[in-house]
Amino acid sequence: MLLHQIRDWTCAHCRAIAEQHVLHAAPEVEKVPLPDGHEKWQETGERIRAFVVCGNCRQPSMLVLQPAKGFFNDAGHFVQVIQNPAAHRKFLNRMRPLRDLFDKPNPLTTERMYWAVPANECGEVLNKIYTVKQQFPDSAIQRPDAEHLPADIDQELDELVQVLHVSPRLTTIACRRILEKACKTKLKNAFSPKKPLRELIDAALTALETTRQISDWAHQLRILGNEAVHESDEPITADEAQQAYDLTRLMLDLLFAYPVKIAALRNESV
Repeated sequence: MLLHQIRDWTCAHCRAIAEQHVLHAAPEVEKVPLPDGHEKWQETGERIRAFVVCGNCRQPSMLVLQPAKGFFNDAGHFVQVIQNPAAHRKFLNRMRPLRDLFDKPNPLTTERMYWAVPANECGEVLNKIYTVKQQFPDSAIQRPDAEHLPADIDQELDELVQVLHVSPRLTTIACRRILEKACKTKLKNAFSPKKPLRELIDAALTALETTRQISDWAHQLRILGNEAVHESDEPITADEAQQAYDLTRLMLDLLFAYPVKIAALRNESV
């Protein structure tokens, strides 16, 4: 392990929980006014921006790290973390002057501009030293508020999120199942649960006075879900699976979350 790592972190690209290797890091900067009226950029050291690459899919991301005040090492001793921007930059980038890497004089070591990374020293696991505050792109999956969803649908949604970036086919099947359950739950006894999903969609959305465009989109998911269930010759693509999830999330918001939020806003305005 030549580079430092953040371990057990969810990659924004492949969704795998993997190590993130630090390729380059720099403290955040802020503008500081000067006596002559000008401004200059100065490192704060409060947070560090680290350019990392996923150990699973090899795709790059940027993590915003916050240094800890200190941590307990393997021997149980408390180690204080130096709150100095230059020290963080030097530590995270594994850089040091080239002259410090040679025991004997070397022509290159006389030039202070040369820096290098020692290949005979292992990188460290950074989880105790730094806390990840942000990630770009964001790895979080947007989902409806759990407090507004029926418990059984919320549980199925949790299971759906686990396969969202793993299996397009399973994602699409799960979206169709949740969509059908949501419509039946919302309609209750006002509509026969034995009716086909295409009629349940129209009835649920008509009750909400939702636009026809969303209804048409829901029917596209129904058809796509049918193809996934019956394993048609054309495989479900990742883009289609993402669209299926986006529609499912929208439908759950429309059927459950938005009515609660609208009612709350009306009560506040009275």
